[in-house]
Amino acid sequence: MGLIGLNRDDTVLCHDSRKLVIFLAKRDGIDKLVKTFQYVSKLVHWHVETSHPDGAQRAKQWEVASDLSRKSFRTGQFLTGFNALRRNPGSKPTFRYLTVLANAGEMVYFFFDHFLWLARVGVIDKDLARRMSFISAFGEAFGYVFFVISDLIIIKEGLDAQRELSRKAELLDDKRACCFCYEFLRNIDPCTLLSKICRDG
Repeated sequence: MGLIGLNRDDTVLCHDSRKLVIFLAKRDGIDKLVKTFQYVSKLVHWHVETSHPDGAQRAKQWEVASDLSRKSFRTGQFLTGFNALRRNPGSKPTFRYLTVLANAGEMVYFFFDHFLWLARVGVIDKDLARRMSFISAFGEAFGYVFFVISDLIIIKEGLDAQRELSRKAELLDDKRACCFCYEFLRNIDPCTLLSKICRDG
């Protein structure tokens, strides 16, 4: 019995439900859930486009609604770039520059994504949607380039550190072997060794 009146399975179910609620309470959790809806609707639209046009149209509407919902959930998310720069701008000048450029691109992406959302729902001129989409996509691609460069540098440094540790471990093993031989030879009595050689010879 985990809780009063609940068996073990009910307790596990309650725990999983709490984790789901906490996950959905976060903006990223909601965004990932709606993103799943968006791509599922894309697949449904592609699968039934020729065989069931009505179903394909409904799937397309579901996709558009999910896309607009995701954009509304991301309102103000461009400010997270400032927090990332404030909390951890990087330990080295190279990482600081890369972090600034990467987060700048991401902030441009999220900022102009707001205008793309407003244009698509008709709040501002719909003709601006294409231009806002281009600027937003350019900012996203720009940021990804520097995020990838940062990750590649971190991976390279990790591999170099691993090789250095392996080299030190080999040197340590050689040193231990030399110390063992030295201790072994130091503890041998020369007279005993000489008499054994003469006896065996």
